[in-house]
Amino acid sequence: MNSLRLLTFLMTLFGFLPNFVIAPKVNSSPDLNSTKSGAILAVEPATEEAFYNAKVRLLEQITQGCQETKKTQGNMTYQICTINGEPVQASEVLTEFGDGLGFWFENKQVRAIRFFHNGDLAIFDENGRLEARFYDGNKMETNFTAVERKELEATAKTGYRRIFEVFKI
Repeated sequence: MNSLRLLTFLMTLFGFLPNFVIAPKVNSSPDLNSTKSGAILAVEPATEEAFYNAKVRLLEQITQGCQETKKTQGNMTYQICTINGEPVQASEVLTEFGDGLGFWFENKQVRAIRFFHNGDLAIFDENGRLEARFYDGNKMETNFTAVERKELEATAKTGYRRIFEVFKI
């Protein structure tokens, strides 16, 4: 049974079972799914909320322990957060209104953009391709017009340049 659980976990991890996630089972009695440590695992259907939460946790992990620096120039506030000199998060905000963009980086690639005016969160894969957009909290969109995809992917490629110029990166 342990090998079946491992196979399910690995298939989920590598994307072969995209409709399922491994999650702790709540209020269950011990059974064959119990691990040696006593934790109980179950395969539960993935939801947009679970996918959103997983992506947000990834962004939090990317920035954990980063060193934050802020600069204000005119009506703009710029912020960058680095780990070992590499940017992991950067933002550009209209100081008075709080409107702007936030970028998360992993391996020098934009992995997410937060649009502060509406809270939308665009997620990109490791190749810079738009993967999903979350809106109205955690509702997910994965089908995009060619224009939407082009605009969001262009923002991922160039939208952070002004922030980097301010910090001379």
